[in-house]
This record gives sequence, C-alpha cells and structure tokens, in this order.
Amino acid sequence: MKRRDFIVSSVSGGLVGATMLAGLKEALAAPEPESQKKKTSKRGLVMYASRTNNTVKVAERFKSTLERNGWQCDIFKIEQKGDPMAFPYYNFNDYDLICLGSGINMHMAYEELFAVIRVPRYRGVPGVKEPVKGTGGQGPVHEKIVLSPDFPKCISFVTFGGLEFGPWEAQPALDLINVEMAHNRITPVGTFCCPGRFFPYDVPSAYYNDLTTRPSEKDLMGAERFIEQIIEDIGYRPPPTIVDGVQQIS
Repeated sequence: MKRRDFIVSSVSGGLVGATMLAGLKEALAAPEPESQKKKTSKRGLVMYASRTNNTVKVAERFKSTLERNGWQCDIFKIEQKGDPMAFPYYNFNDYDLICLGSGINMHMAYEELFAVIRVPRYRGVPGVKEPVKGTGGQGPVHEKIVLSPDFPKCISFVTFGGLEFGPWEAQPALDLINVEMAHNRITPVGTFCCPGRFFPYDVPSAYYNDLTTRPSEKDLMGAERFIEQIIEDIGYRPPPTIVDGVQQIS
C-alpha cells in the first residue's frame, strides 16, 4: 500500500471511528425505553417518628437512595399523637428491608414508634386497643425465636443530641428498635445514627458543638453510603453450610 493510500485509509478509519463513538454517546444519552428500565423485586419500607424534623431528613435520604438503586420504597411518618392502628397497614413480610427511625428522648426512641411496631406482636396496641378480630386474643406468644437469613431484614436509625457522650447515647434506642423488630421475626442487619439539632443555639463545651447545623449534608451522605452498603450486603448470601446432611442456618 502506498504511503498516501495508507494515510487516507487511516484518516478515513479515524473518521468512521469518531462517527461510531459519537453515535454510541448519543445512544447512551438517549432516554431508556420504559420496557428496558432496570426492574427489581426488591421492596423497602422507611417508617419513622420525628418531632424536630431531624429524622425526616435521614428517612427521605434513605428512600431516595433505595429508589436510585432500583428499589421500590414506601415511606410513612408516625405522628406523635396518632392512632397506632390507623396508620396504613404494612405487612413487614412484604418487604426485603425495613428502615425504622426516631428521634431520641431520654436515650430512648419515641414511644409512638414502638406503639406501631408492636402491633403485629400484640395483635393490637398493648393495654390500649382491643385485639384485632380473628387473631385469637391480645398478647404476644412467648417462645424461642431463631432469626433466619430468609427473614425480611431491618435496620434502626436515630438522630440525637449526644451532648454529653456522643454516639454512646444513641445505642440503647438503636438496640431496642432492633429487638422489637426481632420479636416480629425480622432480622436486624445494622444501625445508623447521626447528630441532630437540639437547642436553637450551639453549646461550645458539648460533645457536639455544631448541632444547629446537623444533620449536615456530610451526615446525609453518610446515610447514603450506609444504606448502599446494607443493600449490597443483603444482596449477597453465602452458600449454605451442610453438616451431616442438614443445612445450617447462620
């Protein structure tokens, strides 16, 4: 091949390649047909109690993160003086991941959250409401519960002041939310907490001296990373361990 012919061939190839690349970029930028959009059977529920508007920010970030990762997600705010039996009926077993959150009062999550998540176990509201008809009476069944990786998963999350001890003050609330959900045969897989606005002014001598700006965007980005890690973790299930011909539940 003559040098001139080689140059023309190379330039032409480059132009064709550039044209193909431009076409590929255009195709990638085009809206994806509805029929080809990412489908998922994964469903999430974010349910929370918030009195100071701190927890709602984390709850909404969880929801948007789940949806961005292809999940369907329901969200519900539990009102302080609402009727626990009046909230939209959510069957926890319909969900792959349940996120339960609250603000903190005296190191504990708000009672309105517990009132709602105890309804399935007590078949009503303990000591307040009559049991749901057809459930065989009010009160929990006391028996050993062995949590299974096949159960729906849950995480607990709280926003808190932590003026004296920081994150340690959030731990009792996080643990109790998860224990209550374990009673419903939901397997806890994580906890998340971040500081939230407490007083209308900062306390320079406190553990957190910038609470008027919390949760900050940095805190909410941390919430995104947390929930993305959770959905990655629960998407992986190691192969079952077989001992003497019996599958073991880890």
